[in-house]
Amino acid sequence: RRFVDFTHDVRPLIERRCLDCHGAGGISPRLDGTGTYEQLLDKAVHPGQARTSPLIWHLLGRRTDRPWDSVQTRRTPPAMAGELSREDILTFVQWIDLGALRERPTTEDRAPTRDHTGGDR
Repeated sequence: RRFVDFTHDVRPLIERRCLDCHGAGGISPRLDGTGTYEQLLDKAVHPGQARTSPLIWHLLGRRTDRPWDSVQTRRTPPAMAGELSREDILTFVQWIDLGALRERPTTEDRAPTRDHTGGDR
């Protein structure tokens, strides 16, 4: 199973692609500090729901929520100035849809899985 986490997958994308605008002296939100993960979760990311997350709206330049989604804001963030590749955007979407984890779970954190004989692995 593929894991996407903030530390290994999202943070490097932010450092490569977002800090020109959202770095020191740039526009809000500032994404160059130690509180970036918390700031994104507080304002722009709905873990498990990429389509209702303002971060994804910003990356795509349009809202992706549906009328039946209970989204608190009606404001659409401005589209980003640069462009990300489809793969980069997919990384953000997967990160959010998989729960917006800071770190990948270790093997000790994962629940045991069943093998084909019915025993635990």
